[in-house]
Amino acid sequence: MYGAGDLLRSISASSEADKPMILELAVAAMDELIRMAQMVEPLWMTSLDGSTTVLNEDEYIRTFPREVRPKQNGFKTEASRESAVVIMNHMKLVEILMDVMTAEFQVPSPLVPTRESYYVRPSGCLIQEMPNGNSKVTWVEHADEVDERGIHHLYKQLVSSGHAFGAKRWVATLDRQCERLASAMASNIPTGDVGEGTKSVLKWAERMVISFCAGLSASTTHTWTTMSGIGVDDVRVMTRKCVDDLGRPAGIVLRAAASFCLPVPPKRVFEFLRNEKSRSESAYSSKSNMMILQESCTDPTTSFVIYAPVNIVHMKAVLNGSDPDHVPVLPSGFAILPDRAGIGDSSSGGSSLLTVAFQLLIDSDPTAKLSRQSQRLTILLIALLRR
Repeated sequence: MYGAGDLLRSISASSEADKPMILELAVAAMDELIRMAQMVEPLWMTSLDGSTTVLNEDEYIRTFPREVRPKQNGFKTEASRESAVVIMNHMKLVEILMDVMTAEFQVPSPLVPTRESYYVRPSGCLIQEMPNGNSKVTWVEHADEVDERGIHHLYKQLVSSGHAFGAKRWVATLDRQCERLASAMASNIPTGDVGEGTKSVLKWAERMVISFCAGLSASTTHTWTTMSGIGVDDVRVMTRKCVDDLGRPAGIVLRAAASFCLPVPPKRVFEFLRNEKSRSESAYSSKSNMMILQESCTDPTTSFVIYAPVNIVHMKAVLNGSDPDHVPVLPSGFAILPDRAGIGDSSSGGSSLLTVAFQLLIDSDPTAKLSRQSQRLTILLIALLRR
């Protein structure tokens, strides 16, 4: 079990005088987090649709009294709690979560700005050892001064409900990632499968997902140039010059992304899109040296179907255990979220918020100028999907 004292290891010697104050704040925050994770009503309430647990702000102020500052216009407090049993040893999970990181959270859509992790209220999780090497995780997400300005009306309810950035999504993502790691480390691979090759393909697919998500929102981490004045307002078209990037082909990459609502349940959309027979891949199947690498994953908050054309030579090399980080890939695909989050069983009813994104290498020369024809072609592809 790690305590607040572990935080002191990351404080430089020049901050020696601040250590007592930081330790006091850390201990108080940990105490508040533990109490919030274990308390029930009236501190926590079930949302009207029964899909998540949300904070009773009045009860919170009575339980944890402190100075209450007036909120700026357009800002609010978000707090939620979620629990799940994940496939990972409790000590290994603590070790991973103790890694220092700077986080930028995103909804997979160009219509929702990214959110950087500035926490005024204690957030975090309790991890309980469970049988068979599993862990029970209780996650508390408590963010103050959340800026909801700049969010498209399609996603307003999803974000304000806490489903976009709240504890439910944290736990769902953690659960999915633990399953992925368990698959990569599985020792009971059937005879005939290539163990190292399977791990390499999983690593390759994970990098493909990261690359796909990187250009969906206005991230400060990934540098893209947004193109304007090329047609449809709700289609974001961006370009990126790739030089000395082993994970992408050299040249100018054009990316187009759009989000829209479909009157179809998320589960049906996911099942349709993940079926390779639902997509026309004649452009790749006609080339004997090309294959399609596809990653399909789903959880209660988000579903992804991401794919990329890959050279068969590269595929064979990865299956033989080669490092996939050196293989260029340009993924395209879909992100599916429930509309009006959590109303009833969103998997079997309701509508979907669908984001579709394409990436194209439009010129192998990074210094070339972008043609208007390439931009219009990409917008046309998305316009056809919207019909």
